[in-house]
Amino acid sequence: MQYIHHFVQNLKCKCKVCNVQLKCGKSELEKHASSQKHKLNVRSISSSTTLSSFMTNKLNENPHLEAVKKAEIQLAAFFAEHNVAFNVADHLIPLLKDIFCDSKIAKDLEMHRKKLTNIIKNVIAPMETSEVIKIIKNQPFSILVDESTDITVNKFMCVLVRFVHPISGNVQTRLLELVCLNATDCSANNIFKQFEECLKTKDISISNIIGIASDGANVMVGEKNSFVSRLKSCIPNLILMKCICHSSALVASKACKMLPRSAEDLIRSVASYVSGSAKRSAQLVEIQEIFDGQRKKILKLADTRWLALHQCVVRMLDCWTSLQHFFLVAVQEDKLKSGQSILNDLNNTIIKCYFFS
Repeated sequence: MQYIHHFVQNLKCKCKVCNVQLKCGKSELEKHASSQKHKLNVRSISSSTTLSSFMTNKLNENPHLEAVKKAEIQLAAFFAEHNVAFNVADHLIPLLKDIFCDSKIAKDLEMHRKKLTNIIKNVIAPMETSEVIKIIKNQPFSILVDESTDITVNKFMCVLVRFVHPISGNVQTRLLELVCLNATDCSANNIFKQFEECLKTKDISISNIIGIASDGANVMVGEKNSFVSRLKSCIPNLILMKCICHSSALVASKACKMLPRSAEDLIRSVASYVSGSAKRSAQLVEIQEIFDGQRKKILKLADTRWLALHQCVVRMLDCWTSLQHFFLVAVQEDKLKSGQSILNDLNNTIIKCYFFS
């Protein structure tokens, strides 16, 4: 009768479990106590957990849950820092559970590629960005900007900020944002508007910028109608640093145009002739071991790689003798005009002189 609450005035009582009023007679109480409804309600209360015990259990679990969350965030940061494919998470987590089978933290790790993506986007990235914003709001900083197009033909402008950390005193370069640009209108005016909007949404004063580094594209660093010219209208004392690598590549490219194309064509022809056949590659390796004493792969010239021509020239000069002997054999075996043409160029001392220029 522990669930009975008595009302003395009207000689009635109430069952706290079933929430019904009963007469205070013994037979009525025994009849109600033996009813299926009362038994079911008593059983459900007995099996339920009280709020206090529930909170106690949660508090006891918190240290472990926090440790699991910390481990998941650290793993996500590792994936982001080292540019590891997110699909690896689907296989790595089960592997960690199997290896560290005695670890309770590893046992409770639950992270696949979707959760990994969300942790990076919704936990790590906002925290990192907010930390950067908090610093550069109150001190000068420089920006490094460059445009890029991803595989989905979306155009972005990467905005990096460089500043002196107020606590450590170290110069740090951090990502502020990837600004999405309209691919149909990448004019200087539109790029500047998007950049300005990026700073406004983060409540960062544009006057805190003291320098900018960028490539030598006219839309970015032109004197009259460019991103930098608009930025200088707001910051007259802005310091501009053009990309040295980009400038060097342009200078080298212009200089090479003054030379005959025969030298560059020879590099392309040799690479195409050798790389197109496994048999030819193997034969070249054998000849290199005889004449050069080591294997050296013939490099292909890539127009999109800055200063790649220099590496190709050095490799051609290193392998010049072995290439001459290789094409002597190739002309006899393959009897191709392309092989004979390459051999003639390799034996041409004037063309070889251009490789030293």
